[in-house]
Amino acid sequence: MKSFFKFCYDAGIIPSNPASQLSSIQVKADEANNVRPFEPKEYKAILAAIAKTELQPRNKARTKACIQLQRWSGLSIVDAVCLSKDELQQTGKAFRVRTQRRKTGTHINNVIPSWLGKELLKVKNGNPTYFFISGEATTKGAVSTVDKMYRQVFKKAGVDGTSHLFRHTFSVELLKAGVDIRKVSRALGHSSVTITERYYAKWNKAQQDILDGDLTRAWK
Repeated sequence: MKSFFKFCYDAGIIPSNPASQLSSIQVKADEANNVRPFEPKEYKAILAAIAKTELQPRNKARTKACIQLQRWSGLSIVDAVCLSKDELQQTGKAFRVRTQRRKTGTHINNVIPSWLGKELLKVKNGNPTYFFISGEATTKGAVSTVDKMYRQVFKKAGVDGTSHLFRHTFSVELLKAGVDIRKVSRALGHSSVTITERYYAKWNKAQQDILDGDLTRAWK
């Protein structure tokens, strides 16, 4: 409509443009349909592709550790890249990530596989405070550098993906295993379970099983 009235005004058909002050309509995408976890074969291909890239050996190790950190902790790329060494806590053979989301400030306290904790401790970074930030760039620059390395890996693996799909994979695999969505919401550091449901409701197996049971019992 705005284009039509602009055409009419420019052509001299009408003396003024009645649509000139109208703002553009913002079409909001269906957020749930934009959620896509990596398939197991895709994730396996991504890990295998790291060694085939032209990255330096140290960066290959950093990239692999960061990818696995996202997959098994649910951290976003900025929270993973900015993870400090004192935010990885070890008790005996158990490891956990205790941090705050940069985006919302909400607290995250997630256990991770012990093998991943050991792999993070082996990352060669040269920085006494962080696992992935070298100290030679800003936080934004460090995240951008890791993201570029990710893209090389995705291309080599032949997988269409972004860093955020590791977070989706973490969430969806938990829900498919029957973990309550409220617990998944806490693990993700969402400020409300409503946010988690907006994105992941269709994978919520635990609540669907409860609903199925309630419906079945009601029939009797």
